[in-house]
Amino acid sequence: MTKIDTTRARAALVPRQAPYWQRVDCGLFVGLRLMETGAVTWNLRYRFGDRQHYRTLGSLLQLPEADRFKHAAEVARQFSAQFADPHGQASIDVRPSAPVRIPIRKGNGQRGPCNLYRHFNAQDQLLYVGISNSAIARLKGHQRNGASHWVDEIAYMTVETFLTRDVALAMERTAIKRERPLYNIQHNGTDADVAPVCGCR
Repeated sequence: MTKIDTTRARAALVPRQAPYWQRVDCGLFVGLRLMETGAVTWNLRYRFGDRQHYRTLGSLLQLPEADRFKHAAEVARQFSAQFADPHGQASIDVRPSAPVRIPIRKGNGQRGPCNLYRHFNAQDQLLYVGISNSAIARLKGHQRNGASHWVDEIAYMTVETFLTRDVALAMERTAIKRERPLYNIQHNGTDADVAPVCGCR
């Protein structure tokens, strides 16, 4: 098990598809996913019964580097506590303690944030990469229309937010080419300049 609880330990890690996991309690883990693009995503994993449960916390860039693991571990304990609540009423606050202000610069692309999402199975294999104005709504669309035969394999997802659709499209194309998700077709295995896998909705 890799240690990710110190700035020094995290600096020694190399990018890869699967998160690095560190145990914080029985069956409870904090994960850190490092991409070759430089993107960082913190994740939680908790085994309750015979199932693994996941939650994504995002980049946590709004927190000081030294405080990110501590914050993730605190949220992880809140996350696991909801399964011990017989009424399922335990609340989970995943918001960082300090707000972040992001300057939005004018550009030629479509304005407004756009999500880049990745779906993973329980073995941390990357299933699919896509973009959408709402990653959650897009997931429901995959589930509803039945066209995505792999949707039942999804165990968790990670989400990054970019300020414009154009930026998200470029990052999606790069992610698919480099990370080789199992169920993307466009951009996967070719350098041809083709249309995006899915547009923002």
